[in-house]
Amino acid sequence: MNGRPAIPPALRDVFRDFAGTVRHSSDAKRFDEDVRGKRVLLVGGSYSAEDLALAAIKCDAARIFVSARRANVVTWTAAWPYGKVEVLQDVVPVRVTEGGRCIGFADTEEREEREDRGEDPPVQTELRDIDTVLFCTGYAPGLDMLSEELRRAATVCAPPEELPVPPGWKMPPNALSEGLGEIEPDGETRVAGPLHPGLYRGAISIQNPHMMFMKFEFENPLFGIDVNAHLLVRYIVGSEIIPSAEEMVEREQDAALSLSMDNPWTRCMVDGNYFAAVDENWQKLFPDIPEEEKYEAMDLFQSDYEQSLEIRVLAQRMQEADYPLSFGSFQDLNETAAAYRKFDALTHNHRARLTDADMDNGRTFRDYRTGDEEDKLRSVFTGALAVPLEKRWLDVDANYSTIIEP
Repeated sequence: MNGRPAIPPALRDVFRDFAGTVRHSSDAKRFDEDVRGKRVLLVGGSYSAEDLALAAIKCDAARIFVSARRANVVTWTAAWPYGKVEVLQDVVPVRVTEGGRCIGFADTEEREEREDRGEDPPVQTELRDIDTVLFCTGYAPGLDMLSEELRRAATVCAPPEELPVPPGWKMPPNALSEGLGEIEPDGETRVAGPLHPGLYRGAISIQNPHMMFMKFEFENPLFGIDVNAHLLVRYIVGSEIIPSAEEMVEREQDAALSLSMDNPWTRCMVDGNYFAAVDENWQKLFPDIPEEEKYEAMDLFQSDYEQSLEIRVLAQRMQEADYPLSFGSFQDLNETAAAYRKFDALTHNHRARLTDADMDNGRTFRDYRTGDEEDKLRSVFTGALAVPLEKRWLDVDANYSTIIEP
């Protein structure tokens, strides 16, 4: 969807008295001027913050700070070129002092708790002599050209509608099934409904199916957009029949039910019967794991499920879109899905494995080096290996036009 730069109003208020340069990440016309030789703060922890931090190193910024509300992309990186980047994790800017040159940060969780009570949070850490602040805070959908009714369709429902668990529902087999058996849901169990109750598959207006939206739903947005584009084209040309409004609502509610109830960890939070069964049968779960390690095993299981969830949703969309690549199905992922997941994990690992030697030599995760077979990036479409740059990424400029031969 068309977007406009988004800066949370609370952050705008914090930096109203800042004495230096303040811009959104989309405003890069004077980037070199804004960062060269300067002390720079990037607010936000995702890909745009990572990208601009590395670009600022290339432009010879004096020092770069990145504040991230939560663990995110910038927190994956173990070492930054020449040690020029410092990541402040789990903090948010809350005030500007000392004539507009000192920025105070509070703990994210404490700030939220204090805010709920109408209190100011204590400053946890401060940065002084900051010259430039760049908001890497994303974009908001630009839907002003649409009627209010159509805008509502694309808006996240907060909080989502609560849905009952339908009679006869059964949980798919999982790592805890053998120890627990089949557990009947608590009659009071309610699950969160669809985040976008007005949209089918996150794209088609249920009320007016001639209105379709292309959104960033997935961690790797370009791939997700391509899959969704194939699906929408099938509906537009008539290769796939758009379901009735009733069918769309039912399918979206079924999908929301799966998100809450197919995952043992999230089911524990909404289903009293299941929580009691896990508690009662704790000794039977993960029988080969020592007692003191079982909670860690449960956390790993939960993390594994969450990491595969996006791929499962993609697999379902790819099936419906008749996409040229298949990940299997939501419940049964295939080897290609496993290869994609490995590829995705490597994009994390190539950041996490950066060393002090890489830092001293100005290498980034983009300086891909072929190594062990398990560490090689391969296309899930063709199987082709990624090819390293011929020189360091920091040395690549706009005039670098060498064709890399595989």
